[in-house]
Amino acid sequence: MNNNVYFAGLDIGSSSIKLVVLMPISNGSLVVAGMSNLPSKGVKNGVVTNIDELSSSIHEVLEDIFVKTGIQISSVIVGIPPTMAGSRLINGNTNINPDENNERRINEKHIQKVTQSVLANAMTLNRDINNLQEVIDIVPEEFLIDQFGNIESPIGMVGATLEMRANVYVAPQILVEAYRSAISKAGLNIEKFVLSNYAFYKYVLDEQDALNGAITIDFGAEQTTLTVIKDNSINYVTSVSKGGRNITLDILNVLNETFSNLGMDFKTAEDLKRSKGIADPLTIQNDQIINVVSTITGNLQEVSGRYVSEIIVARLKEIINELYERLVNDFGNDIPNYNIVISGGAAALTGINEFLADVLDRRSILYIPSDIGARDPAWSNVIAISHTLAGQNSTDKAINGTLINGTVNLNRSFNTRNDQLQVKNLDSTSSNVKKSFDSIKNKIKDALGKIKE
Repeated sequence: MNNNVYFAGLDIGSSSIKLVVLMPISNGSLVVAGMSNLPSKGVKNGVVTNIDELSSSIHEVLEDIFVKTGIQISSVIVGIPPTMAGSRLINGNTNINPDENNERRINEKHIQKVTQSVLANAMTLNRDINNLQEVIDIVPEEFLIDQFGNIESPIGMVGATLEMRANVYVAPQILVEAYRSAISKAGLNIEKFVLSNYAFYKYVLDEQDALNGAITIDFGAEQTTLTVIKDNSINYVTSVSKGGRNITLDILNVLNETFSNLGMDFKTAEDLKRSKGIADPLTIQNDQIINVVSTITGNLQEVSGRYVSEIIVARLKEIINELYERLVNDFGNDIPNYNIVISGGAAALTGINEFLADVLDRRSILYIPSDIGARDPAWSNVIAISHTLAGQNSTDKAINGTLINGTVNLNRSFNTRNDQLQVKNLDSTSSNVKKSFDSIKNKIKDALGKIKE
């Protein structure tokens, strides 16, 4: 089977590549027809380090889907890391000339023309910056016909002029080209690029939360990303280069240092984190014991459940504190007091909702997809990416059709800093995961002290 009637979303992460295929059913809804999650190669903190290795990883998830379902994917919707992107609110306009019936009725061609006007203005307004960028998405805030605004979909309406106010999302050309090359080498076409945090909030948040405000936190393997949503658009993005992998390495390093004959490997530490890890040590009984098999002696080693939780919380506190410090630096005393929606693989830790609610003093909601087989927060982004093109109206399709092969090259550079979206361009190098036991132990002590206070 090919994917003519499927929506396939591809999420390229530093630790894994996920592919989800959605299939429409008779009632018009979409169900998961296939899914794959395999280790990734050639990517580090969202940056492609080896195109051939990444292409091979993408090919492996395609083969995995085909073996499991018989579905042969030919095109995908591709998620882009939000910390690599920027946005600018741009206006465009076009005249509506009379047709053969002497009517000025708006159709798909007029949407394409006003989209092209937006792109032209984006290039004109940003010709003084040196770093080449590529447009990955155009999201209209409103259309205006003869200066009457708040129009969502103008096709079929009548007027002399058509204007569009749109958020133009861009990403570094070097990143987009690397993604495109790897995906093409794997035998795929690109239907659309989309910011993963945009896809997530559009799919997960209800209209009221998107308008009134919400904060999403995506706990990835090597990055944790915070996004502020307000007035149904992305207002702010920041990220730290630490995530679930750092928690696993902390467990690995601290327990191996504490128990010299344990010989724990990364997989065992990851399994321990997922099956026994709790993000609130104060809820654990002092005598709760976890039995871990030593790879050196083959004997069982008793490990305190509270001790493991203390290791986890130390790193979580560090991540949340860094994100909060960025909010303080950029918002001052006006930090948005919105509810938090969390997702990502590390969000599966037991008690993380209560931990965040306590530390940040606001309601925290863990999003878990309802799809059978994907009921884990690690699948949240790719499920949302897969839904990006579902339910599009004719206006959306005309805008997307203006983007060539998913994007538009800007031969002039694009300014990513503006009052609509503030993006922190973080150092892509990851922090040193081989921290000494004494350093980690001190962080555990400090974190526990803050919690008790």
